[in-house]
Amino acid sequence: MRIIRIDEIPEEDRGEYSIKRLFTETLKHDVENVGFYRTLIPAGNKVPRHHHESLDEVLFFLTDGVVETEEYGQIEFQSGDSLFIEKGEDHEIIAVENEIRLIAVKLPNNVDDKRVTA
Repeated sequence: MRIIRIDEIPEEDRGEYSIKRLFTETLKHDVENVGFYRTLIPAGNKVPRHHHESLDEVLFFLTDGVVETEEYGQIEFQSGDSLFIEKGEDHEIIAVENEIRLIAVKLPNNVDDKRVTA
């Protein structure tokens, strides 16, 4: 698992524009396809604790949000932050006070890979 804070990523000046490299990771397995999902979690709801057996996942927060993991406990994210989750790592996304909006990127895209854990 890797937490990527938007404020800690350097801005690269490209003359007429600038960029931030939001996600640059070496994956431990080949990826034959990629899925992008817009996820909306209403305030007071959550995506129950789960893991993925065959895919890595990147969560890109469009709003503030909270993720709970066994390793880190509850982690607060701000809009623009990312979380890289390797296959097998349990996580739960909790909309405590506000709706959470995020983009989830599945590497590879396997729609039947989610395993809810107790």
